[in-house]
Amino acid sequence: MALVSNNIPNLINGVSQQPPALRLSSQGETQENGFSDVVDGLKKRPPTEFLTQLRKINPNGVATLFGSHKIPDVSLKRSFFHTYKRSDSEQFTVVLDPAGPKIRVYDINGRLRYVSGEASWDAAGNQIATNSDDTALAAYLQNDFGSAALTRDDISATSVADYTFLVNKKRKVAKSLTASNPRPYEGLFYMKKADYAKTYRCEIVGVTSGDWRTYSGSSAEHHAFGADTTRIMDVISGRKTLAYYGGTGGAGDAGTTGAGTPSASSMSITGNFSRGGSDHQPYFTVSNSSTDFVLKVDDGDGGTSLFAHKDAIANFVTLPKYCQDGFIIQVNGDNQKKEDDFYVKFTGSESSGTWKECAAPSRPNASVNHSFDNATMPHTLRQNDDESFTFGPALDSDGNPWHDRVAGDDDTNPFPSFVGSAINDVFFHRNRLGFLSGENVIFSEASNYFNFFRVTVRSLLDSAPIDVAVSQNEVSDLQAAVPTQDNLMLFSGLTQFSLSAEQLLTPAEVTIDQSTKYECDLTAKPVSVGTSIYFTHKDGNFSGVRELYTQGDSDTQDAPSVTSHVPEYLTGGVRQLIGSANEDMLVCLTESNLHECYVYKWYNSDRERVQSSWSKWIFDEEIVHVAFNNTDIYFIFADASFEKMSLTAASSSLLLDHRTKILGSEWSQNLFALYPRQYDATKTVLIDSQGAKFPIAKLDEKLANPTDYVYIGEPYTFKYQFSEQIFKPQDDPTRIARYQLRNISLNYNDTGSFDVTVTRTGRKDAAGNLEQDVTNFTGRILSESSNLLGASPTVEDGTLKVGIQSQAKETDITITNRSHLPSTFQNAEVEAFVTLRNKRI
Repeated sequence: MALVSNNIPNLINGVSQQPPALRLSSQGETQENGFSDVVDGLKKRPPTEFLTQLRKINPNGVATLFGSHKIPDVSLKRSFFHTYKRSDSEQFTVVLDPAGPKIRVYDINGRLRYVSGEASWDAAGNQIATNSDDTALAAYLQNDFGSAALTRDDISATSVADYTFLVNKKRKVAKSLTASNPRPYEGLFYMKKADYAKTYRCEIVGVTSGDWRTYSGSSAEHHAFGADTTRIMDVISGRKTLAYYGGTGGAGDAGTTGAGTPSASSMSITGNFSRGGSDHQPYFTVSNSSTDFVLKVDDGDGGTSLFAHKDAIANFVTLPKYCQDGFIIQVNGDNQKKEDDFYVKFTGSESSGTWKECAAPSRPNASVNHSFDNATMPHTLRQNDDESFTFGPALDSDGNPWHDRVAGDDDTNPFPSFVGSAINDVFFHRNRLGFLSGENVIFSEASNYFNFFRVTVRSLLDSAPIDVAVSQNEVSDLQAAVPTQDNLMLFSGLTQFSLSAEQLLTPAEVTIDQSTKYECDLTAKPVSVGTSIYFTHKDGNFSGVRELYTQGDSDTQDAPSVTSHVPEYLTGGVRQLIGSANEDMLVCLTESNLHECYVYKWYNSDRERVQSSWSKWIFDEEIVHVAFNNTDIYFIFADASFEKMSLTAASSSLLLDHRTKILGSEWSQNLFALYPRQYDATKTVLIDSQGAKFPIAKLDEKLANPTDYVYIGEPYTFKYQFSEQIFKPQDDPTRIARYQLRNISLNYNDTGSFDVTVTRTGRKDAAGNLEQDVTNFTGRILSESSNLLGASPTVEDGTLKVGIQSQAKETDITITNRSHLPSTFQNAEVEAFVTLRNKRI
């Protein structure tokens, strides 16, 4: 028999479910309410500080009625949460109850700032605006795929500057039913030049009656054509015909008005054929509101002098310099310039104005639509300059809704692919707003988040919207998009894709490549932390987490599991993932136990992961939402408590959840006004300024002076169970030898109290229970200066040796801390007897 010792260098690698022989010595069997820190070691997690209870209305209501003003837990449990940050001190949480329906916004201190259909308030609780936007919310929160009520999983959101874009994943986006650019049937006669003794003939074919007329011009205007002319309009064989005859000198006839059967409706002929001059060109526009027609011309000069334009023209230069205001015509694109067909509209008068590219018109026989049905498009929650909020159909900073198509038609500038379908996710990437719909990813115009149409079809601009689909042999319904570095990662249930561009994100350069192929559960949206993206997958009744990252040496991507050593640890599906790059930390909320959150801590050194710690935090209230702000974690509990946990809190802090500091200057013998939670004498404790507990009967005495203070809150239990100790000579584990544990020494610092329980699974006491020995560390050491009467001491550092005297495989060693005092452990050393009948070679 030999006496040996085994050093456990640290306790910072959390829990492992591997067989004990395969575990690291720094991994344990259980870790609850602990915090694995590579600097301090394993310590009891920080407490939560109670800030307020989330109110449903009336920020400045009477304090004693606070409980009746809080949001009911049933509403919080079904609500969708979205937290966005404007600065370190300005962070807002949007709470959307789809069953209400109701939207509420709270600031970083949990103060109510907005309620849809009610009002907005400033940070002091003063009302600054009144609104009635519940109607818009109820109209948008509809299920177009059935009658089932919406859940929080049916909502997605992203925030860009002052706008939070909210998406209903069960709402199909539709076009507006209102026709755009309504115009009659219209055409144009245009005389570019006129010669002597020539006959110019214009015909309007297809209209047998109508209101038609001509306009007279002066001889000075006629002279601009180099000839004296007259104009005659008559009706020939049921066709309206305009004959233009050249004269042979003399004062020109002022013109005549044609005969016929005028009608107030249908045909209209507008313009002045005799309009001349150096900066004018003669034209006539012809329109009819009900009947289509055909225009014909004959100039006897090969079609170089007189033109008839209707529906489309071959070349933009054949249009007159001036025209009737609002006239629209299509221009065939130039193939040599790789132009699509486009439309132009004249804005101005017959003496001034310009031709500009426009969208296709709606004719009497063909309605064209260029607008979205804004009631079906994503809505926005906007933060205004006066700190109020406004919710409703999206409006840009100029008050315009989602922008209409301003150029082209359904062929040259089609609606984005999400029209007729639902939007699965909304995101922001490289100065573009983006949507996922089906297998497509759709980006807005660069720097214009409300426009999803090209502004010109004559050329493809770098800033133009992007609409591109993933391509593979399986259907990939994209559900989530996460920007990371210069790329955008796209997630479907089976595959992950990477969207990238060489330099600028443009329609010509964008590419989508399959990155990895792992099944994933997208109930909780993947989260980007540093250079990695974490996403979850299901494995029966448990969940796992993968880390997607780019391998630096090969630029290839991989997504190994970070839960491979704890395959049955995360119970149920994951409902929220939230990460912090500052703390190298990931927090997971699952559906199985709402009182628990799972914490993953890691640390990399020289591209090697030296810490990979999974553990859980357990609270007495159900958690509905978690958010990070630098080194602070904000918790929202089902009882409407809004609380903060500071990860950098000093280790000597009082470890009470829902902790609240009460000053003597605030005390008015109304505990509920200062601590609006349920006071339970069995778990709620009061701590004085010396760190000692006292009964509630002495509260008045402890707060007798205005400068006195006490803390109130609820202790929580820290628990760490060591893995089974294995004899590993030269790191080669063996079970052949008998490994008899003698004692364990725990090295601690900044510690006030803890217990070490040794449970011998192979022995039972007289009552039939497993034999247990409990060693209590009180923190009271005679030589320590902190050991004062009436105070709770904290020992700076030391070692506690605990006797075991039991075989390793039949021994459980557990550290617990149920007090309000801290405890921190760096490492441990085990002393044992080994009986080995052979020699290892």
